[in-house]
Amino acid sequence: MKRTSVVSAVVVIIAALLLSLESLCQAVNDVLSAADVAQEGFSVQRLNEMQKAIEAGEFKTITSVLVARHGRIIYEHYFDKDGIDGLRNTRSATKTLTGALAGLAIARGSLPGVNARVMDYFPDKQPFQNPDPRKNEITIEDLLTMSSLLECDDENQFSRGNEERMYLVEDWAKFTLDLPLRGFPSWVDKPKDSPHGRSWQYCTAGPVTLGVLLERAVKRPLADFARENLFGPLEISTVQWQFQPSGTPMTGGGLLLRSRDLLKFAQLYLNGGTWNGNRILPADWVEASVAPHASARQDTDYGYLWWLQTFHSGSRDWHSWGMFGSGGNKVVIFPNQQVVVVITTTNFRVQGAAALTDKLITDYILGAEQPEIAKGPPSRSVEDGSLVSHALPAVQLTFPKDFIYVGGQVVQLYGNAEAEQFLFVMPGSDGTAQKFYWVQFEHFLPTNNRTYGYPSQKPVSIGGLPFTYDVRSFSDYRAMQESEPGSDGAAIISLLATHNLKFPTKAARLRLIHLPTSDLRTELMVIYGEAISSDGIPVRPEGLRLADTAPDAAELILSHAQRGFIVKVPSKHELKRR
Repeated sequence: MKRTSVVSAVVVIIAALLLSLESLCQAVNDVLSAADVAQEGFSVQRLNEMQKAIEAGEFKTITSVLVARHGRIIYEHYFDKDGIDGLRNTRSATKTLTGALAGLAIARGSLPGVNARVMDYFPDKQPFQNPDPRKNEITIEDLLTMSSLLECDDENQFSRGNEERMYLVEDWAKFTLDLPLRGFPSWVDKPKDSPHGRSWQYCTAGPVTLGVLLERAVKRPLADFARENLFGPLEISTVQWQFQPSGTPMTGGGLLLRSRDLLKFAQLYLNGGTWNGNRILPADWVEASVAPHASARQDTDYGYLWWLQTFHSGSRDWHSWGMFGSGGNKVVIFPNQQVVVVITTTNFRVQGAAALTDKLITDYILGAEQPEIAKGPPSRSVEDGSLVSHALPAVQLTFPKDFIYVGGQVVQLYGNAEAEQFLFVMPGSDGTAQKFYWVQFEHFLPTNNRTYGYPSQKPVSIGGLPFTYDVRSFSDYRAMQESEPGSDGAAIISLLATHNLKFPTKAARLRLIHLPTSDLRTELMVIYGEAISSDGIPVRPEGLRLADTAPDAAELILSHAQRGFIVKVPSKHELKRR
């Protein structure tokens, strides 16, 4: 008996040590760091008010809230006993991970692409019920975008493909593939008449079947594939899958993860597919995933299992990429503001739970972000077509004679930087700024410990003043600026409006940066833009770096910007005289 007791005690001690080691490894690998709330441009008071409202039960049962900016956590609080290591069932929010696994399978050559036909992977399930030649044309992209022609709608209790019916049978993939095709009466838009050419219906059976397809394509258990290619590189050590009756992971939702690990996954997409400097997802897959492929509802498009919702807070619009689950569970990325929000709940039986979470986001989290605030008239002056600065940097900028001075303003950027902005424009006959120079003198406030840096830009000297520069092209520069209320460019829109002008649509943009101080906390930025009339310059909605794709075009735009643009550094005598 003694020997047995000793052995048992040793086993318990070893198990405890192993458990401690696992926890330690997780803590060491959990590279998410904290940032100062105010320095990242958020109101401490408003976030404290949010916490009190949650604790008072105004949002029913919230279990965790995390907010990060620029990859660093500015708010993290757990409202249940499970705390930081609690595994959260966010239901359908984890559908989005299925899209990432599809991208990884394509990147590794296990799938030919999103246009691969679904039925080709299920010869053993044939013949299908409700046969129709159009079934054979259903693609992986149709499942990723919730827009296959299968009659499947979780938001309609009478739908043949409603997920509650699927859960009653053993073979969920067969259930999906046997469904009839949708009908389109005259009051329902056909795909060809719908935005993006797709007719959207929320269908859990689609990503569930995609999971079975992926397991067949990678020829190994999908949970192992996910661990080695997604969770491992993201340093996510603890996951808990739900499983279909067939043994395949349930890829329609229900994957249990820590709140911090949900944030890591979102940050991966915000980083363009990288984590800790390591490439995990191809950049083009991330770009395609968060592009609109179908219209889901008002203010919301749909990507590859990503919700693309526009939130409205105050007078500002916030475009987002989201992972949504029942009960109001949401992981939301605001790419223009570099913000990630994770909200987990157990409000599964609360009517209007999703709207409740949206209210928490708009009223408190977005309400806590400091918008740009006018601070008074600029200290720098415009004299005879020249912009004169006596402060850092002391410089005189003279613009071509056919440019008019539109105006100047002082703005506070995100609560942690201040800028003086000036705009010079060559108006076009169509009400656009055909060419423009936008000048910004910016410095970080004392409460901010960040510095400016542009390592990827090329050097150039103008008037003896050193700059770095890059050139980008946009297929709709105007829409990009108008859709980003928190951006520097959006602050210029009001100046254009005073002259009934707008940014050009298809445009090239040159950015010149001069850093006048050794501490890199002050910058002079000159933006030159011009409407593109030639088809010889490639463009993308989010911007295309021309140095990488069309270096001759980049040099051409630089030469246009320098034509008639004079930079002069005044001598000490001239400065003193003034």
